[in-house]
Amino acid sequence: MGKVKSELLTEYPCANPECDVLFDSRRAALGYQTCMQCGDALARKTKHTIVQEYSKGPYQVVTNFATLKQTNPKRQ
Repeated sequence: MGKVKSELLTEYPCANPECDVLFDSRRAALGYQTCMQCGDALARKTKHTIVQEYSKGPYQVVTNFATLKQTNPKRQ
């Protein structure tokens, strides 16, 4: 993992069975169980889109196609 100070590492390896890297304890404190590389690969496997649910409303991440169809007011 390069030049990372040993006190920043967790005592647990990445949750990916193919990876044996000890990851940053600050990342573990946020609730992640994978290193950055495995987490990035996992995130790229899931498909998502970002939509605005209504006019001037907040943007939301949608991963389910049925939910995406419900947000369109002109759907048939």
